[in-house]
Amino acid sequence: MKINLSHIKPGVMVEHPANDIGELLQHFLSLIQFVPIVRFTIGWRGMVPSTRYHHCWTLKIKGFQGVFGLCLANTEINNHWSQATFRVCYFPDPDESLVERFSMAAVYYTQQDNYREHCREFLDYPEMAALFDVGNILLAINDAESAIVLSVQAPSRHKITSKDGIVNPTSATTEYLLAPDELDQNLPSFVIVYGLFKVIAATATFSLQQSPSQLIRERHMGHSYCFGVDGLKRQPTHFVDDLTLSLGYGEISMTDFSHNFNLDTPIKSSLQWQEGQPYPSIMRDVFWWNAHKINDLKAYDKRMMGIEERPPLYVISGFLGSGKTSFLQHYLEHEVQRGRFVAVLQNEMGQVSLDGKLMDQSYSITELNEGTVCCSLAGELRTALGQIISRFQPDVIVLETSGATNPLYLREDLVPLSEIVRFDSVTIVVDAGQYRAIEQYDVIADQIHAADIIIVNKIDKVSEAILQGIMTDLTKRNPHAKIYPTTQGYVNPRVIFSDGSETSDKTRVDNQHSEEPNMPRKHHHDQLTSIKIPFDRAVRRGDLIDVLDTLPSNVFRLKGIVTLESERPVLVQYVAGDYQINDFDSSMLEEQFLVAIGHDLTQVQLQLTQLAVV
Repeated sequence: MKINLSHIKPGVMVEHPANDIGELLQHFLSLIQFVPIVRFTIGWRGMVPSTRYHHCWTLKIKGFQGVFGLCLANTEINNHWSQATFRVCYFPDPDESLVERFSMAAVYYTQQDNYREHCREFLDYPEMAALFDVGNILLAINDAESAIVLSVQAPSRHKITSKDGIVNPTSATTEYLLAPDELDQNLPSFVIVYGLFKVIAATATFSLQQSPSQLIRERHMGHSYCFGVDGLKRQPTHFVDDLTLSLGYGEISMTDFSHNFNLDTPIKSSLQWQEGQPYPSIMRDVFWWNAHKINDLKAYDKRMMGIEERPPLYVISGFLGSGKTSFLQHYLEHEVQRGRFVAVLQNEMGQVSLDGKLMDQSYSITELNEGTVCCSLAGELRTALGQIISRFQPDVIVLETSGATNPLYLREDLVPLSEIVRFDSVTIVVDAGQYRAIEQYDVIADQIHAADIIIVNKIDKVSEAILQGIMTDLTKRNPHAKIYPTTQGYVNPRVIFSDGSETSDKTRVDNQHSEEPNMPRKHHHDQLTSIKIPFDRAVRRGDLIDVLDTLPSNVFRLKGIVTLESERPVLVQYVAGDYQINDFDSSMLEEQFLVAIGHDLTQVQLQLTQLAVV
C-alpha cells in the first residue's frame, strides 16, 4: 500500500529533494504534538526545538533520565531516493548510573554548572557534543513518494581504551585517574539510540497511519578505539558489532534497502521480515507495529484526563510594526517548552506570508513547526476553528489579527463560538515609540478600547516621562485593561494568560464594551490598503536605502524579503520612518517581495516597481 503524505504536508513532499527531505522528520515530530495522550503513550516526555538551528531538537523519552540531542547532519540523493542523516547524542543526567559508561572527558562535562544549558544548544559546543555521540537515524523517501525507509545505525558498544592512561593533573606524584590500557569508555550505544528510534518509528507509524511493510536488521563486524600520545586509532574487533535496523513503509521491495551506512566490515548476520509474516520474536511487542491503531484516542483523550475540552482562544493584535510578532514568538516558545500545542490562525490584511497549499477548507496551513501549526483564515471564522480543532486538537488557539484590524468588530463573531472554544482575552501590542500614530489612525484607539491586556512595547525607545504619559493615557482610554511595559515584546505569559483552568469565557466579550455607542470601524475606514511588489532580481543596497529614506508619511508599514547584489537575502522592515535590514535564512526563501501598508499608495507602488525592475 502506498504511503499517504497529504495529511502530513499538503502538496509535493520532495519538490527539492536535497533540501526538503530534512523537513519530513520535522513534520512527524510536529504532528505527534497534536495528540497529548498518543504522544505520552508512544513514549514522548518532552520535545524542544533549538532556538538557533534548523532541524535540531532536544528530546526526552520514557525510560531515560537524560536528554537526547537530534540534528540534521547531511542529505543526499542516491538511486531515486532522497536521504537525510540525523546525528544522535545522548546527554545523561549527572546522577544517572549510565554516566560512568562515558569517557572521563564526558563525565567532566556532566559535572559543570552550565552542562544542562549547553545540552539545550549542543551544536554551539561541538567538542562537548562529540563526546556524547551515540549513533545515527536515517530517513529516506523515493522519488514517487510511494515509500519511506526509517533506519538506525550504531555500534553495540563504543569502546575506547587509554593506551597511556590518564594522570591526575592535581597530584604531585604520578597518580593515575585511569591506568594504562584501561577502558576509558564502554558505552552501550545501540541500546541508547535504539530507545529513541523505537519512539520515532512509532511516531512515523502513527503519522502515516500504517505499519511497516518491510524490516531488515544487520550485524557487521565492529571496531574498538585506542588513544594515546600518537592519536586515536581504530581497529576491527569481533567483540563489537555495528548494528543497523531499517523499517520500510509503503510500496517497497527488499532490494530498495540499499542505504549507505558507510560500513566497511563484513556482515556477520542478517534478519529480514516482510508484511504477511509473523513479527520477529525479539521485536514482537514494539510500538511501531500498532501505533496507528490508537487513532481513536484523538476523540476522547482530554475527557479521559478530566480537562475542559474547549481550547482557550486568545486574540492578539496590535497596530502595524508594534512588535506583535516578537510578542507572539515569545509566547509560542513558552508553550512549546511546556509541551502544549498551539494553533495560530492569522487574519492578515494583504497576502504577505509565503503561499500555503490551499485545500478545500476555510483555512490554509502556512507553516508547521514543533508545537505549533500556523494557518491563514480563508473563509468563515467558525468553520475554520471547527476544522482546526477537529484536525489538530490544539491545547490553545491564538487568533492573530492584522495590525489594521479592529478587534472590537470581532465581538459578534466570538460570542457564538463558545460551544467550541473558550474565549479568554484580547491582547493588544502598542508601540511606545510610535504612540503618536493614535492621532492619525482611529483603529489604534479602538484596539486599545477592545483590550483586556495591553503590552506597551519598545519602551527603550522613549524617555521615562513620555512612557508615564503613555501609561496615563492608556489608563484613561481603558481603565479595565492590565498594562505591561516591555522591550522586544517579552513578558512572562503565565503572568498575563490563563493556564486553561480559569473560566473567563465570553463574559469579557459580552460585558466589557456593552456601553460602546458606535459600531467599531474596520480598517478600510482609515483608508488603509496594502500592495505587494514581487522581486525576481537582486537590488543594490544603496538603491533600497534610497527608497526607504524617501518613503512618504502615508506609508506606515513596509516589510518583505529581497536579495541584495553580492549579498545574502535580507529581511526588510519599515515602520513610520524607522527601518531595519537584517540577514535572512536563505534556506527558507521561496519568493521575494515587498509589501507596503498605508493609504493612497500610488506613489509608493511606482517607487517599489522601479526598484524591482531597474
